Amino acid sequence: MPSLPEPSVNPRRYFESVASGAPASPSATLFASIWKTTNRCNLLCTTCPRTYADLEPPADMSWKLFTSIVDQVPNLQRAVLHGVGEPMLVKNLPRMVRYLKDRGTTSCSTPTARCSTRRTAAR
Repeated sequence: MPSLPEPSVNPRRYFESVASGAPASPSATLFASIWKTTNRCNLLCTTCPRTYADLEPPADMSWKLFTSIVDQVPNLQRAVLHGVGEPMLVKNLPRMVRYLKDRGTTSCSTPTARCSTRRTAAR
């Protein structure tokens, strides 16, 4: 049986492979986008892939990376701040939501709310 060719991009570091010559903004209007703001979580759910495999080191999306992505999509209508992890663990989540709101972008996420406090819920 022939072996599969090695991928030219490390799937665990895919974000490092973006060409520097990429266009500054997409040619079409993007309605919605899903962004993995973290891969950290305080639960081990039986239906979650991160329970069974460490695909990448635990990390949150940096503020610099977040704003660089947002600024490339000037007409973004909706941003889903989720991915595989608990978005409420991201220190900059309220700041990210405010940044999107100030641009007229609706944002949402689906937290487990297990780490939510009255203070974080109010923010």
